[in-house]
Parts: sequence; C-alpha cells; structure tokens
Amino acid sequence: MIKAQSRRMFQVLALVAAGLMMAGQTFAASANSELGTWKMDPAKSKSNNKSVTNMIEAVGEGIKVTVEVGRMDGSVTKYYYVANFDGKFNPIIGLSASGDEVAATRIDANTVKYAFNRAGKAAGSQTVVVSADGKTRTQTFMNATGQPGMIQVYDKQ
Repeated sequence: MIKAQSRRMFQVLALVAAGLMMAGQTFAASANSELGTWKMDPAKSKSNNKSVTNMIEAVGEGIKVTVEVGRMDGSVTKYYYVANFDGKFNPIIGLSASGDEVAATRIDANTVKYAFNRAGKAAGSQTVVVSADGKTRTQTFMNATGQPGMIQVYDKQ
C-alpha cells in the first residue's frame, strides 16, 4: 500500500516537473521576438547578397541561427551558430562573411547586438531590431572600425 502511494506520488511529481519545464521553455521562446524564419526583402535592403534566409530557434537559454545566403554570382553558402545572450564568443560553423565567431547580447525585448571576430580580432558588429508587430526584422551591420555597412530588412515567414 505504501509502495503504491509512493509510486503514485513520484509519478505526479514527475508530471508536474515536466509541465513546469515545458512552460519555462515556452515562456523563454515567446520572450524572444527573433524566433522563426525570416527572408530578406531585397527591395528594402542595402545588401551585396541576392537572398538571405535566417532560421532562428530557441536552444537552451539562447538561440541557434542558421543562415542561407544567395550570392550575386549565383553561389549559395550556409552557416550556423548557437549563442546565449551573455556576450561570450561562440564559433560560427560554415562560411560566414561576418567572421568565424559571434557573441550575442540582448539589449531589450526586440533588440539584440551581435559582435563578430575573425581569427581572434574584431571583424564588425550587427544590431538586430524586430518591429513591435513582430513582422519585420532589420539588421544593421558595422565594420570593425564602426563604419556603417549593409542594412538588411527581413519579413517573417
């Protein structure tokens, strides 16, 4: 009798714990306005790329960003990275024109700042702002000396 009650209590606690974990992940995901698939709008962008798609998903306390870039010469490159919003550098896997490492820092609910390194040296930065309605994402690039570069405007898919 006591074993059956203990087993039942354990099952209930396990279900409650699983529910709380899922609720926490759902809250973390909903708090990140960048999540989803975004396609660059070439007409609204100042970019040296023909097309860009960003797929952003929640991973732990951070994000995984997978990028597919269509170049003007018709070639396509892909890369990805996983980063928390702690300002620490993480490797970029694949060929990225921005650098080989990235660090992410959340500024507010709709703004994230990314810093890029190449071979251990500052290569530039990017500020990403998601519109209040969550339908548009704007990336503004700066080179290593702080000069403005590309501006890419994305539509949520």
